Amino acid sequence: MKLVLLENPGHGGTLNHLGVEVESSEAVHSEIARLTDEGLFTEEEIGATCCFATQDKVWVTGPGGERWEVYTVLADAETFFGTVSGSIPVEAVSGGPTGCCG
Repeated sequence: MKLVLLENPGHGGTLNHLGVEVESSEAVHSEIARLTDEGLFTEEEIGATCCFATQDKVWVTGPGGERWEVYTVLADAETFFGTVSGSIPVEAVSGGPTGCCG
């Protein structure tokens, strides 16, 4: 399990999200199926670029409103965040991280 802390000036005191890294895309897809079977709404990001990595991931919101991601890293990436259809170089990010990590 990973605790993700991102600097967000002026908005302190809140947890950004929690993550569980798994070993494969198959494990991510197993979690998607398990969470769906439990009746939980999931948000899937397959082949997404986030935090300098291409990842398969699924998001779910816990009972306290906290965001959880189950993900696997597929490859390194040249950008901090973005999507499969487009990405923003880290140099273009101002005011802190947003998108997949924020």
